[in-house]
Amino acid sequence: MFGKLDKKSKDLVLTLYNLKQSLDIYRLIAVNAHQINIAGAGKSFFAYARKLALDSCVVNICKLIEKENKNYELNSIPSVIGFLKKNKLQPKNSKLIKIFIENNKQQYILGEETKAFEFIFQNFRDNNATEFKKLKDFRDKKIAHLENLPEGKETYISSYAVMDRILKFGIDFYSMVQEAYIGTFPVQFDHYTKVLIGLRHLLEIKGIKDIRDDFVD
Repeated sequence: MFGKLDKKSKDLVLTLYNLKQSLDIYRLIAVNAHQINIAGAGKSFFAYARKLALDSCVVNICKLIEKENKNYELNSIPSVIGFLKKNKLQPKNSKLIKIFIENNKQQYILGEETKAFEFIFQNFRDNNATEFKKLKDFRDKKIAHLENLPEGKETYISSYAVMDRILKFGIDFYSMVQEAYIGTFPVQFDHYTKVLIGLRHLLEIKGIKDIRDDFVD
């Protein structure tokens, strides 16, 4: 059973990896869009790359939070929780589970770990229900045309913080499962910066000065 859990964890980490790279691309292009437009050449390419990155963010977020049904198996967060619950897997490090549960403001009770995971995830979904619906609608209907929007009117700029928060929640959950149940060191996502660094370098070649790294309030 731990081999199957390891496979589910590897699929989960791939989704998280893709989400992180897409968020990095989307953010860096979006926050420097004004300078990119002024620079002229290549602005249509960057606008389209930004839209593709956003599409990828939305798809991968939906993969992370989607609940499994009887027709097909997923490797989302709720699917991993369901697998742990169904197979009653015993953790190799309860301390890490306790830290995860208490960091999410729940009481740790020995033997009721998966119940706590379910509650934490449901609470996370409820707290972000409006944004999750927007993201799911975006995925299902594909109605965004960001390259055609006026400056300052980008539909999902207000949701970037939510998308980043989902990524961080997913990384925390994956890391806990990887260490506490599988017993191996989790992927360190902070080390995966080659895509971000490469895009920054491309913007520098394009002549963009004082490249911004993040959204400002």
